[in-house]
Amino acid sequence: MCPLYYTYVGAGGSATVDITWSKNPAIVNLRGRTLTTGGSFGEGFSAGGEENFPLDEGPKPSSTISLGVGGGLVPGEGHAFYVHTWIRELNRKQKNGSKK
Repeated sequence: MCPLYYTYVGAGGSATVDITWSKNPAIVNLRGRTLTTGGSFGEGFSAGGEENFPLDEGPKPSSTISLGVGGGLVPGEGHAFYVHTWIRELNRKQKNGSKK
């Protein structure tokens, strides 16, 4: 009988620089639920990216690119997961990108 899926367990490590951008007017607009998908590839030098798709009304998607160095047993990976982000406002004068 042929298995319907394969399971892989590996180990690796990396150091990366991430650059993220979005069309949201303020960082507080990134709070809430999102579906995050992405992946990376490379041996030695690596590159990757993620896209965050908001599940709540209002926030706009955000994107991330990653560049780094690392090593492991597999030269690429892909992922998808659910994320819930909370953002604590330290400056109460700014809410949702507007100054009051």
